[in-house]
Amino acid sequence: MTDSVLHMEGISFTRGRREVLKGIDARFEGGVFHAILGPNGVGKSTLVEILSGQMDPDAGSTTLFGTPVRKLSARKVARQVAVVSQSHEVRFAFSVREVVMMGRHPHIDRFGSPSEHDFKLADEAMAVADIRHLADRPVTEVSGGERQRTLFARALAQDTPVLILDEATSNLDMKHTLSLLSVVREKVKRENRCAVGVFQDINTAALFCDRFHFLKEGRMAVSGSVEETLTPETLWEVFGVRARVMEDETTGSRQVLFNAGGFHG
Repeated sequence: MTDSVLHMEGISFTRGRREVLKGIDARFEGGVFHAILGPNGVGKSTLVEILSGQMDPDAGSTTLFGTPVRKLSARKVARQVAVVSQSHEVRFAFSVREVVMMGRHPHIDRFGSPSEHDFKLADEAMAVADIRHLADRPVTEVSGGERQRTLFARALAQDTPVLILDEATSNLDMKHTLSLLSVVREKVKRENRCAVGVFQDINTAALFCDRFHFLKEGRMAVSGSVEETLTPETLWEVFGVRARVMEDETTGSRQVLFNAGGFHG
């Protein structure tokens, strides 16, 4: 296993009177696709917001390639970390191409202009996200799924060693979900990048990810390889549901079969 790209130590965060995260320790390595899993409201999105430098924790520290994130400017973080969120809104009528090009802004000098390389990366990202035919359309006039693919393309164009996905495929159809997660997995494996994704669908996560990090009540309940952590015992402990875990003979991935009615009443 490679050295940590991102390292969280003793992370705690309180919103109002509620302690959302409680002493989180976690390591995220290059060449690994990590999944953050857990019930609603356990702090998954808060964790990745702190991980990406969008918020500061109340206690603890996060380092990016060994440097505390708090000591890095937003521009320096953006050169190394790209984020795709399900809740991001684009309120102005930029074209789809302009939104994707925003992913190149951290790499362009303040008074500089985009290079041929910048345009090439943006064009490649639009092709991967299947939105080239929408390039000149205002992003405010495309469908929700097309807008989400535009934001995904922007992150791919950013071309960072770290990619964070906060339920980034929740608005996508099956075809584009599988296609874009396949692209992320390929970049992780071939280019030794680090990907961290918040998932609601455990089976989708199991199909693409290498390591699972389960949160429960603001704490890291279970963390390890998919084989180690995706077990009936973990699903009962974290989610309170009874299920069987099967291994696909073709892909080798684990899949969960839930039992109807098999949950805490």
